[in-house]
Amino acid sequence: MSFEITVNTKKYLLYQGRRAIYSALQCEFPEKTFQYSQQEVEMQVGAFVTLHKRVANHNLRHLSDAKSERQTTAKKHINSPEKKGELRGCIGRLTGDETLVNTVIKMAKSAAFHDPRFSPVTKEELDNIHLEITVLSPMLPVNPQDVEVGKDGLFMEFMGRHGVLLPQVPVELEQNGIFESFMFKGRTACRHMGKL
Repeated sequence: MSFEITVNTKKYLLYQGRRAIYSALQCEFPEKTFQYSQQEVEMQVGAFVTLHKRVANHNLRHLSDAKSERQTTAKKHINSPEKKGELRGCIGRLTGDETLVNTVIKMAKSAAFHDPRFSPVTKEELDNIHLEITVLSPMLPVNPQDVEVGKDGLFMEFMGRHGVLLPQVPVELEQNGIFESFMFKGRTACRHMGKL
């Protein structure tokens, strides 16, 4: 299943994710209105929210001002890792049991405050946090040669263990020359994850 999310809906979801983090820290966040697709925000699909520290000397626009950056394809966006810094949190759900917008709000707060690999995000960090949302389509089995690096995410099971590679991870692994070894151990994949 392939699906597209409109630019305005992407902006709305990013806004809601960021607003959830600001609200949890009792920080003001400007009210905005969006012309978004009600059908898109009410889809029941899985989603991940990833937080990165912004690179100190890189001038990224604030979420509400990001236009062309959010409109690029996942592949083009992923190929600009210098725009993101270190991972700061990543939490998600593989399947949707509630609306996409509610999943994004919950996963944004979980990534910011409940990722066990990191201390909770603080007020002082807010201006330097880059938020990224990956929306998942239902999973389909795929052959390794059919995976589109930078577009497809993977859910893999091997010897009783499982893991998820969001679309940007295979790009990073491929650059390091180790993606292919992961692929041939994987048994299941999720096609057409769309990164916002």
